[in-house]
Amino acid sequence: MTPLNSSASGVSSERPIVCYVLAYSNPEYVRTVSILRALKSQSYSVVEVINSSSGPWRYGQVLTQLVRARVRHRPDMYILGFRGHEIYWPVRALTMGRPLVFDCLLSATESLVAERKFGRAGQLAGAVLRPIERLILRSASAVLTDTEQHRQLLSERFAIPAAKVHAIPIGAFQDDLLPRASGPGFRLLFYATMIPLHGMDVVREAIQALEHDDVVWRVIGGQPQEMPPRIDHAAWVELSDIVNVEIPIASLGMGGPFGGTEQASRVVTGKTVQFLAGGLPVLVARTPAHQSAGFVDRVNCVMCTPGDAQSMLDSIQWAMKNPEALAVIGEEGRKLYDRNFSDAALGSALTEALTAL
Repeated sequence: MTPLNSSASGVSSERPIVCYVLAYSNPEYVRTVSILRALKSQSYSVVEVINSSSGPWRYGQVLTQLVRARVRHRPDMYILGFRGHEIYWPVRALTMGRPLVFDCLLSATESLVAERKFGRAGQLAGAVLRPIERLILRSASAVLTDTEQHRQLLSERFAIPAAKVHAIPIGAFQDDLLPRASGPGFRLLFYATMIPLHGMDVVREAIQALEHDDVVWRVIGGQPQEMPPRIDHAAWVELSDIVNVEIPIASLGMGGPFGGTEQASRVVTGKTVQFLAGGLPVLVARTPAHQSAGFVDRVNCVMCTPGDAQSMLDSIQWAMKNPEALAVIGEEGRKLYDRNFSDAALGSALTEALTAL
């Protein structure tokens, strides 16, 4: 992405100008890509202030660009993208007088405290930093997250008016329906960073229990020594190859999250939405987040009980025995994507949030 790239050229000045600000180590993260595409699908002129460097100097780079963007484009409003906690207060100072929407997505301190992301030290850090996050969320003109469950959590945990918090779902990198070319056997695709909510321990149990000649487990992420034998494992595959190569040849996408953590019950994972966009049938956990987002077991997805390897195994075996039903589930999953996770769906939700400012 090119910093200070404005889509305003040749466009009527009556279109609201939104400046999207990001200083994240991964500027091409799906949250950034999907929100920008959603904004551009609506009647907004978009100015991008996005880092091109990944090191700590990215903060100074973005703040310098933000000063120029405010003078040159005079945006009507600003959106600070995901992981903006570190740079929130300088951005708030530089955008004073205009609405600033903060894309919290997930509570940083909740991940540290409740999910024990970095153990006991992380819990202590989260407890210390929570008042700062509360101030940030209360200071913002509006707060974005991804699911209704996270919206409720942020509102209740940080005493923010519910009307100020908006659920904007995760999108997908590419939503073209590529030709599906499943090979021999039943191919299960699971890719993850292996944090607790992904539930790799549950997946590992299911792998060990499912000994079937026609089953191929394709697992991407994690270290080889952590993987069960007899699987097709890669520590890293470029996301473009996952979208263009891995998804089209898979039989069932392992969307999860399969862990039994609190956050797992509030998440619809990015890979789940990516599977839906590719028309790949997806196995998800039976959680409030999925149910409120329109997922229906054996209609547009396959469900299993989170944290339960036997339930996962039963669901996989049902999918293997019902290929015709699974094909229909993939088609219905794509329809669910179009309704709730596409650029148009996200754009509509963003417009509702921004017009309320």
